[in-house]
Amino acid sequence: MTLIEQWGKEYLTVDESYENHLNKFINYIKHINKADMPIRINLEDVEACIKYHNDLGQINTVSSMANHLESLKAFYKFLVSKGWATDIFAEVYDYKAYKKHLADKFNLEEIKERELFDESAIKEIIIALDDYIESGINKNLSGQKRKRFISYIILNLFIKFTLIAPVKRGVICNIKRESFSTDFRTITINEVRINVPNGLRKEIIQSVELAEKLKNKKFEKGNRLFYFLNEGSFRPEDLNTWFCNMLKEFNIVDIPRDKTTYSVETVRNSVITELILKGFNLALISKISGISISTLESRYYKVKFYDSEEINKLINEGIASISYYNYI
Repeated sequence: MTLIEQWGKEYLTVDESYENHLNKFINYIKHINKADMPIRINLEDVEACIKYHNDLGQINTVSSMANHLESLKAFYKFLVSKGWATDIFAEVYDYKAYKKHLADKFNLEEIKERELFDESAIKEIIIALDDYIESGINKNLSGQKRKRFISYIILNLFIKFTLIAPVKRGVICNIKRESFSTDFRTITINEVRINVPNGLRKEIIQSVELAEKLKNKKFEKGNRLFYFLNEGSFRPEDLNTWFCNMLKEFNIVDIPRDKTTYSVETVRNSVITELILKGFNLALISKISGISISTLESRYYKVKFYDSEEINKLINEGIASISYYNYI
């Protein structure tokens, strides 16, 4: 293990919040053969590192670059406290101007909160949460770590419920014990009985059993699932905070460090859009989602445009698929 890797490993025992960006920097330092000569690292190496990862498509926005710099500033603050290195950022006279200089130099863009996630991003979110929960399920967590673990269990369930029933946040947050069948194999939302995938069913049962053990109380009729699972006082708006923290922690999308919430409704919008793109019946989407057909139609023409020839073809194919068509 190189010297810079040893320093990085020790720093991460103190603060894991910048692990992804710190690893980017350490890998670059190894790439330029300074890993065992860290005292020779300078600001030019920092800028070259940003350019290197920008070329790889890993640092593309102002917020991602700012997060990268913040990770290195925190790392060097730690190194200075240990007496291992001097602060390479001490020579930056105007930090705000320095960030602007780098943003202009590498043509970085500002980011906006997404309206939709594509399928790969949704899968990445699910996998990240599943892996995190699996790694901590048998650990005896306490304090903030336990609080964070419970919040991610709730967030994970919320997202998966949204994927099988793209309804408003408030509807999912008010799911009660009686919304489920006795064995948790189905759930009724907006008067629609929805099959619960077996993997999700096991997670619901596991989460409920964990909460019952911690509370010494049964999950009974009248109990709302998410309020029951949370150890404290659950608020639906907490989901936006947890979602933002999760997206930043697992580096799924670029989010400014000072941003504290990210709308979980983005997941719902993504599911509905996918259904629309796949030609799913708007009346059925309206039934489960609670969104009017007129609103869905406006979104439909926004996300998928058909020219007149394609419209003619699809309508004729649809009519021709009806069984009595052959008789005429």
